[in-house]
Amino acid sequence: MQKPSFSVVTLVVVVLGMFGLGLRQLATLLPPPAPNRMEVESADFLRQGSRHAINWRPLSDEAFSEARRTDRPILLLLGSVWSTEARRMDQMIFTDSEVQSFLARNFICVRVDLDESPQWRTAFLPVSRVRTAISSGFQLYYLDPQGRLYDFYSRRGVRPLTDALVFLDEFVSARNRYEEVRRGNGGTLPAGKLQTNDLDILEQAPSMFPNREYFLQELINAIDPRFGGFARFGQSPRPLALSYLLAHGQIDSWRNATDPMLRSGIVDWLDGGFYRTAKSRDWTDIEFDKLALHNAELMQAIGVGGQMLDDAFCLRIAKNTFDALFDGFASEGWIVAARVGDDDRRGRSAYASFSVQELRRYGGTGLLTRDETDLARDFFGLSVEENPQMVMRVLDPAEFADPRFDPLIKKLRESRKARPAPYSKVPYAHVNFGVVAAALHSARIWNDPERIARAERFLEQLEPFLSANDVTHRMPQRVGDRPLLPDYLNASEAFLEHYLATGRVDSLERGLAILRRARTLFLEDGEWLLAMNRSGGLGPEGTDVPEIIDMPTESTTARAIRLLGMYGRLLRGGNYAPLARQFTEEALELSARYGSLVPDMGVTAAGIMSAASGVLDERHAIVVGEYAVEEARRLSSRLPTRFVAPAFGLVREDIQRRGAGVYVVEGGDVVGPLSVEEAVNRLPIVIDPARTPGSARG
Repeated sequence: MQKPSFSVVTLVVVVLGMFGLGLRQLATLLPPPAPNRMEVESADFLRQGSRHAINWRPLSDEAFSEARRTDRPILLLLGSVWSTEARRMDQMIFTDSEVQSFLARNFICVRVDLDESPQWRTAFLPVSRVRTAISSGFQLYYLDPQGRLYDFYSRRGVRPLTDALVFLDEFVSARNRYEEVRRGNGGTLPAGKLQTNDLDILEQAPSMFPNREYFLQELINAIDPRFGGFARFGQSPRPLALSYLLAHGQIDSWRNATDPMLRSGIVDWLDGGFYRTAKSRDWTDIEFDKLALHNAELMQAIGVGGQMLDDAFCLRIAKNTFDALFDGFASEGWIVAARVGDDDRRGRSAYASFSVQELRRYGGTGLLTRDETDLARDFFGLSVEENPQMVMRVLDPAEFADPRFDPLIKKLRESRKARPAPYSKVPYAHVNFGVVAAALHSARIWNDPERIARAERFLEQLEPFLSANDVTHRMPQRVGDRPLLPDYLNASEAFLEHYLATGRVDSLERGLAILRRARTLFLEDGEWLLAMNRSGGLGPEGTDVPEIIDMPTESTTARAIRLLGMYGRLLRGGNYAPLARQFTEEALELSARYGSLVPDMGVTAAGIMSAASGVLDERHAIVVGEYAVEEARRLSSRLPTRFVAPAFGLVREDIQRRGAGVYVVEGGDVVGPLSVEEAVNRLPIVIDPARTPGSARG
């Protein structure tokens, strides 16, 4: 049989290619699928799935009832609009007709927005997830109709998020594993055992204070020797790990961890702040999502370092982040959770990347002079060969001191007005109060009255979130919303920080009232139940599993320890002394309860370790007198890692009676009155990781 000629084969290939291209073009003309029930939801990630031909359901009794009625497992997708992985799944996988058909026949499909429902962030595999490659913004679990975990997606092997056939195989395998469970073959599969083991560990872990010296050395060893950061755990800025290094005096290690990061494109020089993560050790291949709370924590970590070292570069980046939180993230009087990445298949951002052609065009239209075009390339490393994503970065800290630097950034920002960066829509209480708390803290250690006033004005705008001492989770409020612990803790901290920055006793009293309300809601038999809501079990209503790792921001447990410790220091020596003692004991108990788990948690334990260190080595300063607020700010700027508070109202009534001055407190010992300079000399700026917890009980 004669083989077809090369020209015939070529013609066939060309015809088929043109036919395929025609089909793709025709597909773009077809109307989008009718919206599903997600269209009526308010949460950003739920609405992101509204155009799939998939019967997505919110987490509800109805979804679990349907699973039991039809004997189908539940595909539980936990995600966020700020997750590149979650977006690609929605764009590339859940739009595939074969995937849609298979899921419709074999699963009850449930979506959960992790900003709307943060109690699900670490509900599954709360300890072992550190080793299982589960991301923070995209989590995929398979549950039986009773809500019990039997399998999960953890990037096993090569599973690209753009290949629908690969994920179809994933879903088929998950369905087959359910059949094994249903028939009782082999008993519970490994995922279920892993979940059970994790819950047992949380319940039965021995009570012991964490070894802070061991953790400090582990953190230092985890720093990438060439590119900084903590690449062993994924190259994402880790603010709580950086704060731990600073608090324990590891300045060189902090520099090693931060310097390459701050000179990379992970810092957003266009609008201020930081992008969430980079895919490579050298901080390239950036994902352009930005989280408000993550940026607030980075503002503190970099701002404290800048203050300690009198480093203008660090302070500039931290203050740019402060401004970005109240500019870019603010919408209609609220702060939204995230800026949503807009990278294309080349990895460039429609908003944040500047192509060579674009810069050349600006030079020709008058937006930039030709000299400014060249300057932009030099200042911001906009070279395709060295910076394929063409995102602004500052390699030389001396550049921002150039008088041409800020006017150039202003012009580049002006060029982006026609293509605004996309942000999430729904404001949540834990985000808004958390950002304000961090902003007030940073502004007072910088002794920056203007920024204190700006954060103060924003705090006043958050009144609609509050009803007496209860905190509404979202705006607008939705019927059926349950109390969430992060909302209460962050609101309590925001009012506490407002007191520390301004001396407003009414703010301290309000923060204390909110914290006491949280204790009413989230304590049982005298113990904190650090689940983020109170629903009872791994069922359709939520979970009572405590959050102990930073995922990706400070864990709820860490914040509770830190907040109890701070209020405990303030309320001693007066009418509230019994409550102060109770707060301190609870902070110590929580530190010990999870101390034995720290080695398994790696760098994600930095939140708990930082909070525990503050309780275990609690030396701090109380400032008394007419000018206590101003002197407390001055002292905080000199000792930015230490707790410094003015004394008014219910704060240290015993010390107030001693007269004006600074008092250094260590347990039951009080030294003073001192001048600010004497207090600086008396109070070490760093925490000693070898100190025993006894001094914290005074």
